[in-house]
Amino acid sequence: MRLRKSVRLLILNHKNETLLSRYEGLDIHEPGFDRLDSHWEVIGGGIDKGETLLQAAMREAYEESGLTADDLNVGPIIWQGQNEVVYNGEHLAAHHTYMLAHLTREIAADDIIPQGLTEEELGFMVGFKWWSADELKITKENIIPSALRREFPKIIKGVIPNPPLTLNMKFGDGSW
Repeated sequence: MRLRKSVRLLILNHKNETLLSRYEGLDIHEPGFDRLDSHWEVIGGGIDKGETLLQAAMREAYEESGLTADDLNVGPIIWQGQNEVVYNGEHLAAHHTYMLAHLTREIAADDIIPQGLTEEELGFMVGFKWWSADELKITKENIIPSALRREFPKIIKGVIPNPPLTLNMKFGDGSW
């Protein structure tokens, strides 16, 4: 089983909403469970060899959303977690680190334009939305991590975990 380390950014705008990207048709699931047909997920991805967390976070932000260091103030690590997933048939041990980031200017979801997605990723990532805590709480959509529904209201109230909170990242039981 290959280890995959990732970093993700919980990006907040001035309305205390967070940016999520929508994926459809992605072949990812937890062992023993069906794949999700679609889901909304926090921006981020794998850490390349030699990259720091911040370098990887900024690269992923640019690739997935076009956001740069001029657009984001990246802050502390807030969450971490791990799970096992099957992605395109490969069994992975996934370790996730979540960092908090704030927009430096307002950007509408329709103005978010990925700048470095692979052809495969372009086929799965189908849009962006700014989500409020209330919207996350009531939506029937799959949200990754699902703990975002519970933890996001704390973050927007200024409750920043120190040390970072360890999340249950399993999604087969509805807690990813």
